[in-house]
Amino acid sequence: MENSLLISVLLPVYNGGVHLNESIQSILNQTYKNFELIIIDDGSTDDSLSIMRSYNDNRIKILVNEFNIGHANTLNLAIKAANGEYIARQDQDDISFPDRLKKQLQFFNENLSTKVLSSGISIFSDIPSTNQQIHFQLTEVKAEDFFFGNILFHPTVMVKKECFNDYMYSSSFPNAEDFDLWTRMVTRFHIDIIQESLVYYRIHPSSMTRSNHALQIQSTQKIIHHQLQLFLGTHIHLSWVEFFLDPSSRNTIESVRDFWLFIEHLNSKIKSHYARKRLLIMIFRILYHKRIFSWIPLRILIKDYKFLTAHFLTRISNHLMSPLTH
Repeated sequence: MENSLLISVLLPVYNGGVHLNESIQSILNQTYKNFELIIIDDGSTDDSLSIMRSYNDNRIKILVNEFNIGHANTLNLAIKAANGEYIARQDQDDISFPDRLKKQLQFFNENLSTKVLSSGISIFSDIPSTNQQIHFQLTEVKAEDFFFGNILFHPTVMVKKECFNDYMYSSSFPNAEDFDLWTRMVTRFHIDIIQESLVYYRIHPSSMTRSNHALQIQSTQKIIHHQLQLFLGTHIHLSWVEFFLDPSSRNTIESVRDFWLFIEHLNSKIKSHYARKRLLIMIFRILYHKRIFSWIPLRILIKDYKFLTAHFLTRISNHLMSPLTH
């Protein structure tokens, strides 16, 4: 491995003092040592800034926003200040595995076409040793794979800095700025996922992704709506996207037939194995939760019965062999 390659780790902070020491220390303890840790305080009112300044390590660079400018704008400032060839993300309440940077850089060196790299996570609440491992069962990511939600865990991502020459975070999609960025980057760059956990992902009431969950869902729906319209080259009702993303909700649609025709059109164009699987599962969920039956979804399911059979057999096998993997 080339130890000369500098990695810039970006750690945006807003009132994250409670868990900040653990997060910072997990980067300082990395087995790969050639990195800079850029910590940028976004107008915190707690003791976050004093915690940052308590470290005496020349690899740490501290930036301070005079007032809160938001997650996307803060990350963009940190990217501009970065000197590394690679940009890695770290959240204020998460903990990176000691060999995270080493393993991700090794993957880049062995897969030269990869420009964006994510991994699985180990979810925990209080004690990291009691956790659940989660990763998506796919490696090379296609644009279609994002039609059903974000499949990259933001705190695990490492990106070649050159990708940010043309793409930056947008503040137009609060709490889903990373998802928006990946849906744009995937049209030009090769995205991969390491099939193992490299980050402890902390769940608690004040987590960034939980405190504004409704806003995150709204932003996600808008992003997917835009991507589907680009993919199919036609107008799609936003209510259709809201409906198929959450069939268990109370959302309703006016024209059931037009909705199913949209699903059939989407199914006919999807090539990604992962996206096709997700779409067929979504059809089952709609039929179960909404009881809106039609010959169209039955026609889709009958056409793809071989694919469905293979999927469920594989899922049963994976569950028996590795019950913590999803």
